[in-house]
Amino acid sequence: MKSFLIFLSGAVFLISNSVHAATGASFLKIGAGARALGMGSAFTAVADDATAIYWNPGGLARMEGPQASAMHTEWITDIRFDHLAYAQPTRVGTIAGSVAYLSQGSLEKRGENREKRGTFQAQDVAFTLSLARPLTFRSSYGLNVKWIEQRIDNASASGIAFDAGWIRKTGNNVNLGLSIQNLGPGLRLIDDTYRLPFSVTGGFQYQFFDGISLGADFRRYVYERRNTISLGTEYWLMNRVALRAGYNEVQGGTTSRLGQWTGIHMGLGLKTMNTQMDYALTPSAEFGNTHRLSFSYQIK
Repeated sequence: MKSFLIFLSGAVFLISNSVHAATGASFLKIGAGARALGMGSAFTAVADDATAIYWNPGGLARMEGPQASAMHTEWITDIRFDHLAYAQPTRVGTIAGSVAYLSQGSLEKRGENREKRGTFQAQDVAFTLSLARPLTFRSSYGLNVKWIEQRIDNASASGIAFDAGWIRKTGNNVNLGLSIQNLGPGLRLIDDTYRLPFSVTGGFQYQFFDGISLGADFRRYVYERRNTISLGTEYWLMNRVALRAGYNEVQGGTTSRLGQWTGIHMGLGLKTMNTQMDYALTPSAEFGNTHRLSFSYQIK
């Protein structure tokens, strides 16, 4: 608990002393796993599968066995996003790794006078390594280190960032979570320097009875001075079929081209033996309704 209070006080200090600034690497805000996105991204206090490496690395320590997960998303104009993750419990804690990759296909290149000069490529990638350990009987924490790289034509930028997460089961039906994401020095691309989308999130989950849960997240994007409020629910039928719904609201700040969605989210899940398939329908102001599909495999 002392470690948690230090963690929380540091987060509050950063929020209260932040300055408004533009941020880059917006692909880091897209999210991972159709399950979590179908719940409106209210996953900080849930975080009980391999995608916890994105939402709250502290949740990785709650996993009972190794798991692999993969998500694929396609938008208009050949924009694709993929997220792969693997988590392995060990004696020293749960060790996990992930890769997030955004490809924007071939883009038309123009000169100073708008003349055509062929095409170019743009890609973003983030590699993450994580270690999660129990803190007490009811709580756990996790730390991430990630390598971020962005490329536009012949220009590139790279840097390092850190995440930290904590999760606690306070009773038979309640979980609390706290996550800090993308703490790092920022990226310099061509002639511009961008801060990373640094955020602090607090989450709550309530388990009504077997199969039904409700989650809520409050996320603060520190440099952008923007908040998101997420609500989500999940209902498992006979531990085989899941129905999900969520709501995500953005408050204040400026919008970003990628990683921003608002409104009602919906999702489905199907579990067969060690395999789970999840689907989410999420709205986006820029791309319309987006379909996300993910798979996970529990290794036993």
